[in-house]
Amino acid sequence: MNDFSALGENLKAIRDKRNLNLSDVSELTGISKAMLSKIERGESVPTITTVWKIANGLKITLNSLAGEADSSYVIKDISKTTPLIDEGGLFKLYNIFPFSPLDGVQVFYGVFKAGYHYEPPMYIHESSDKEYCIVFKGEIDVVIGSKTYHLEEGCGIDFDSQEEHGYINRGEEDAVVCFLLI
Repeated sequence: MNDFSALGENLKAIRDKRNLNLSDVSELTGISKAMLSKIERGESVPTITTVWKIANGLKITLNSLAGEADSSYVIKDISKTTPLIDEGGLFKLYNIFPFSPLDGVQVFYGVFKAGYHYEPPMYIHESSDKEYCIVFKGEIDVVIGSKTYHLEEGCGIDFDSQEEHGYINRGEEDAVVCFLLI
């Protein structure tokens, strides 16, 4: 995305295709009409924050704004993903679909080894409002605030992701869990 004149041309084309004027785009993005006009004419080099606001406001990817083709389908393979691993090696978290401003969704694949117990402080997700947790294999306890909920294979729970929460695997086998943050 080094050719900022192309970015401006793409912004103008997107705006025209959607029958939006500069005021409409300004309202959607929080960027002034004057700045948007300068970007479209290639007279201003936008900051990454500005580019992000434009993409987010128009509900398009950064690649679309840059004029690069987006694939409609993405296959993710955890064997090709580097997981986050807790200090003791008992919890692996794969960020399968990172946060996207287009849909506000983030998807994780987690593996809790037998004996895993979160270490305080508990988790809080400030970038999302809701967390969905579904157990595909094994069992886990989900601790939300001062309450504990036991989930077995095939069970799920949804809760406010900004509440303090943690996970415990008291079972004899690994627990495989999918997390969806919205």
